[in-house]
Amino acid sequence: LGRAEFARVDGRNYLRAMISNPHQPGFFYTELTKPLEEVEKREIIIWMDALTAVEEGRLTKEKVYNSTFAKHRSTLRRYLLCILDDDGEGMMSMPDVYHAPYQGEYVQYFMGVDSAYKGKDNVEVTVTAVGDNRIWVEKTVKIVKKRWVEGKTPKDIINQIVRIAREYDISLACVDVGWGVWLTEGLRDRHINVVGINFGAAPTRARVKNREYSATNALNKRAEMHLDFQDLADNRIVRVSEEVRDVIKDVLPYITSERKASGKIQIRPKEEIKAIIGKSPDEFDSVLLSIHAVVLFFENTAFAISDTSALVGVGASIIDSSI
Repeated sequence: LGRAEFARVDGRNYLRAMISNPHQPGFFYTELTKPLEEVEKREIIIWMDALTAVEEGRLTKEKVYNSTFAKHRSTLRRYLLCILDDDGEGMMSMPDVYHAPYQGEYVQYFMGVDSAYKGKDNVEVTVTAVGDNRIWVEKTVKIVKKRWVEGKTPKDIINQIVRIAREYDISLACVDVGWGVWLTEGLRDRHINVVGINFGAAPTRARVKNREYSATNALNKRAEMHLDFQDLADNRIVRVSEEVRDVIKDVLPYITSERKASGKIQIRPKEEIKAIIGKSPDEFDSVLLSIHAVVLFFENTAFAISDTSALVGVGASIIDSSI
């Protein structure tokens, strides 16, 4: 068509055709989202999506919903409906809520710990279960630091976390090492399988290598964990107890994302959220850390778990804090 109708002999007016995923950062995404004044007069960008095809009668709804892409809400939005991220809008929806505790035949437990060393904020601990092809965020526990006594207070906090870990036979714990290096080292000394997580570090290397969406699109580890939560909640794989819902419900509406010039997604800074809601979203951070422990333990995105009963006891023993 281009050769017959639009091309000159010298090729200057050839049409340029691109087929790509408009959600994936790259050349096509840049072309699609650049300002109108930068679009050349002879340039036309055609964005064809499943929604338009259905509306025009060229594709049936049944064929769309029976496709592989429609299995999850997130992939349906990205790859079939071609819905881009809405910068500046709340990115999180409340996951399905259940009555805790989770009851299942095969269950493994994981833990996330958000810590504040000597500061006025407390230590937040979240316990999360895996079973029946779902992730169940069971409970959050606040460990209050009344008055910091060097040598005594750290030991008391570690003892409380160890009691929780042993009560649930935790398979893996993820601890925020921004202020929690002392916690990570203390828990390892008590033989708890733990990984130190730096929210500002790069996304998980192994997941980037495997081209997993949350890792390849995230600006840093913090964004990676938020994107995981968003994806898992959208796909109804992460579920939260009523207790956890009450803890995080005031935070979720104010978590927004922004796609930077690099194409990577950045999450609204924690300090901005704290200024809006009047407190630090530490409980939600501990929830994210507990889910990240699941992802790391099974060495894959959590939503890839097909039969958790077969995976009990098979997960990796991860102790490398550089992950």
